[in-house]
Amino acid sequence: MKRLLTMIVLALSLAGCPIVREGTLLVTPGVPPVSGCTYQAERCNGAMPEVCSASHRWWPSQAAPCPHGCGWGDDTHVRCMRAGPFDSDGGTTP
Repeated sequence: MKRLLTMIVLALSLAGCPIVREGTLLVTPGVPPVSGCTYQAERCNGAMPEVCSASHRWWPSQAAPCPHGCGWGDDTHVRCMRAGPFDSDGGTTP
């Protein structure tokens, strides 16, 4: 019986059932909560660039925080800042 239930839940989630998919995400460790963000919006969360998913959750857009901080680049995308000897603003130049 348990195996049948598992297969039904798996089939429904693969079929794109939103209720089952959301339930699965809610109980999965490490999945951020729904925040209501706009799909594909970007932001800096401290030194970590994040992007909003289709499920309206903020997800890290890379594996590790930026060593010199996060900020907006010239092309309106969030990116890691670089620190160099010619930066006059303390490393906030993209």
